[in-house]
Amino acid sequence: MPLDLPNGWTSTPAPKGLGLTAKWLAAKDARLSQNLLARSSEEAHALARQLIKYCPEPTGADKWLLPMETLRLKAGDCEDWVLFTRALLINGGIKPAILWLLIVDDLVTHQPHALLWTPRRFCDCRAPTVLEHSKFKDYRPIAAFNDSEALTFGRRVA
Repeated sequence: MPLDLPNGWTSTPAPKGLGLTAKWLAAKDARLSQNLLARSSEEAHALARQLIKYCPEPTGADKWLLPMETLRLKAGDCEDWVLFTRALLINGGIKPAILWLLIVDDLVTHQPHALLWTPRRFCDCRAPTVLEHSKFKDYRPIAAFNDSEALTFGRRVA
């Protein structure tokens, strides 16, 4: 399923040597126990915010935890939170092909950040609720991953 981001961002298949791809491949198939599930992005976002405390990693660190490890710690950074939220949705029957781990540059904080992109909304661990795609304004996309694709992003088309 193609990933269409608002504001004219263009994507291309990620180069073979992209370092984030290895992290994604190590984490993408990790699951939670079957009793932890969500059937919508709203439900997943609320449950993840309830169960997982967002804790940014120290500058320069970038370890991606598996969802069960994030649950055990009850804390994680943005990638950990996205992987956990994604696992909730997959357990709830949502197809992995429509769920994207989106790595962005947050243009407000000037820090890399991760979001969970779904066909209608996106989840941000720092937001109190899911956000409409039209709210994707303060981010510059860097890379995105779903169950079978890895993308990088170029300049916006004016």
